[in-house]
Amino acid sequence: EKTGSDKGGEIIMQCMAEEMAVLLVRHYYPHNAQSEIAVPDRLCGDQSRFHPAISHMQENFAGRVSIEELAGLTRMNSFHFIRCFKRVFNISPYNYLTRVRINNAKRLLLQSDLPAAVIGKSCGFQSASRFSAVFLKDTGLTPSQFRKENSIASKV
Repeated sequence: EKTGSDKGGEIIMQCMAEEMAVLLVRHYYPHNAQSEIAVPDRLCGDQSRFHPAISHMQENFAGRVSIEELAGLTRMNSFHFIRCFKRVFNISPYNYLTRVRINNAKRLLLQSDLPAAVIGKSCGFQSASRFSAVFLKDTGLTPSQFRKENSIASKV
């Protein structure tokens, strides 16, 4: 018969195993809601309040976009804007803007022969290295690998 300390250890091991499984699933199967970006014309409910900010990010992603100006467009203060945006979209405004930039960079990588560094700059990244690092983190590929793999896939 197991003692109290044996049962406690067993429970801890079970919890650790469950936590490990959750972490593995999150790592290998990222949540789709975070990879999709909101389209201003399709916002509904609480999201519609953010229409001006979403439109502004999508139209001005290549330049500097500040939280203050986004909050002003929605008539909120900066802290309230960030909290509400994250609650409604399940992503921070900064990460949303980064996704918009990455999606535009993907399009340019596939539709043009421009160097990756030029594409990164034109999509609002301050340097080629920053663009490459963010792109790699988001897609698992460098911009050149993405272009190469997707141009091969489209020719097959």
